[in-house]
Amino acid sequence: MSLFSDLFKNSRQILEDENRIVKDITLLIHLKKFDDAIDRVTQFLQEYPDSITGLIILARVYSKTGNYKRALDLLINNPTANKNKDAILEMAKIHYVNNELEMSEKYFLKVIALDENNYDALNGLSDIYEQKGNENKSINYLKKALNKNSINEGWIKLSHKYKKSGNDDEAIKALKHVNFYTQKDEKSNFKNAEKELRLGELYEKKKEYKIARNHYETSIKFISNQPEIYYRLAKIYTRLAEFDLALENYKKAAKLGHKICQKHLMEQKIPWRD
Repeated sequence: MSLFSDLFKNSRQILEDENRIVKDITLLIHLKKFDDAIDRVTQFLQEYPDSITGLIILARVYSKTGNYKRALDLLINNPTANKNKDAILEMAKIHYVNNELEMSEKYFLKVIALDENNYDALNGLSDIYEQKGNENKSINYLKKALNKNSINEGWIKLSHKYKKSGNDDEAIKALKHVNFYTQKDEKSNFKNAEKELRLGELYEKKKEYKIARNHYETSIKFISNQPEIYYRLAKIYTRLAEFDLALENYKKAAKLGHKICQKHLMEQKIPWRD
């Protein structure tokens, strides 16, 4: 019982230390302190030489410095890493950033063989097939990724792909899967506003002006200092023959620096029709 308890404590300690090193190195990478990151993770691996997590994070640092060969050698030359899903995924990502698409595809597919619903691998394959010009295959892999992993950024990406291919209805459906960010901070507000703005654009293109208006107005509730949204609202209100509201939003756009609106107001030449 005591031996089991000690093993459990040791395993828990290793996991806690691995989580800590990942956070520390991620921050150092963000700060571009690559030498410090290498020193820190090297010390960690001296304490835990069998840690695949430590090896992966060290490879990631070398990849960020552009030393892709060193990064890959660390993982390829380790027999355990060659069978580890996370290490194989890291190898796929390293090949991808080095524009080695065939090798990246090979390793992403290896990950799928071990975990068929792995979001990062499916999303990575989607990116590869987009670069290869196979948009349908790219969309299908991203849809599969999102089938088991509902991730906002993925739905936004899928919507963009559908919009690019001219399928506005599917683009709208994808965007409606995006959940509102509940945090009350500037970044979350911007993302919520962007979602509503994109929906407004798509409905405006479909000439469903009342629905477009609703999404533009919701966008303003999250961010009220973007001139482009007021300009779009002015155009929508013009379409709906609500000219007073159109002028009101035109003036708001001009006040916030929208060049076209400023020019037209100065010339007293407001285009009520496209």
